Amino acid sequence: MTAEHQPGKIISVFLLIAALVTALLICSCSQTPLHPSYRYGMNDTVPAGNGQTVKVVILSGQSNALGCSMFSYLESEPDYDHLAAGYSDVWMNFYDAATERKTDGFVQVEGRYGWTDAHFGPELGMADALSAAYPGEKIFILKFTYSGAGLASEMGPLSGRFYTHMIRFINESMDYLRSRNYHPEFAGFCWMQGETDAMIAPDSYEKNMEQLVMALRNSLDPDLKIFDAEIADNPNFWVWPHVVNQAKQNLADRMPGYYLFDTNDAGFSTDNEPVGNPDRAHYDAHWELVLGRWFGESIAAAL
Repeated sequence: MTAEHQPGKIISVFLLIAALVTALLICSCSQTPLHPSYRYGMNDTVPAGNGQTVKVVILSGQSNALGCSMFSYLESEPDYDHLAAGYSDVWMNFYDAATERKTDGFVQVEGRYGWTDAHFGPELGMADALSAAYPGEKIFILKFTYSGAGLASEMGPLSGRFYTHMIRFINESMDYLRSRNYHPEFAGFCWMQGETDAMIAPDSYEKNMEQLVMALRNSLDPDLKIFDAEIADNPNFWVWPHVVNQAKQNLADRMPGYYLFDTNDAGFSTDNEPVGNPDRAHYDAHWELVLGRWFGESIAAAL
């Protein structure tokens, strides 16, 4: 059932304004333009590849892909010491278009490359799962996010500069790996996004997401696997999350190589952190870690 035709679903002007403001202030980040002339830094940090073939994973989306979960809340995890040590064989190049957080080249994955140095994103769980699945292999993550942005507004291949910049970021990263004598191959595209669209354009989400997938496969790899995740089913916050999640399910049902994680059935929570003043827009730290592990485990299972 679409947003327009739900019986009794009336959104007040106040709620619409509040929703738009929330979208713009997610993670308390003010959005900044993607400048057409911007160039991404590429520090020469990666050891020589000696001709080896390596897996490359793209991570993208809005603020739950950037990571607004605090690493300190993982102290209760049984493998906290392992997580805190970082991952020497999993490297990431990172840029967020809203905060302009960036690494200017590849760094080894640690729990500090989110909204601030105190936050982490799905890359931590991805590194944990992929290093376990491929011990001794180097894995490369290309993280390009846009906090607070929507497919219908900024992120779609036809709607803004995000897509052009993301493809350029990916190509420059791949070119750098080739210059270090690696043979990089795409292992998958991981996507955590849809909250903003659930507020401003839920009924166009399936069409817009399909356009993104087709554009990615045309630009990068015709067989690129897509690993998507549902957004939190919280209509009091995201207004029409079930419309976006149904669109994701429809795509997973009919598009080859499209995998979907039902985060709601898994019990994902946004209710507990920070303690005393929970950030209900973003996943608690344990669940952000689980999201990343699902991405990594699903990639390993699909290859």
